[in-house]
Amino acid sequence: MCLLSFLVALSAIVHFMELHTPDGIPIEVNVAEISSIRVPKDSPDAHLAEGVNCVLFMTNGKFISVTETCKQVDGLIAMIEGK
Repeated sequence: MCLLSFLVALSAIVHFMELHTPDGIPIEVNVAEISSIRVPKDSPDAHLAEGVNCVLFMTNGKFISVTETCKQVDGLIAMIEGK
């Protein structure tokens, strides 16, 4: 019973949103693990795939490139967090 209570509490804390990689693959991102987001640079040395509209920087130091715009990502985060 204690494990079940923990899982219920954890599900109330962890919020995921579905985004898409440049090749169209859906990915689930933990909202709490996003440290910042930004629009990708329009420079040839940006080294991002075509179709990337937003870059999410994660708390583990890695980044995720997605096709959604940063405005869409901000909206999803606000909706999930109830803001």
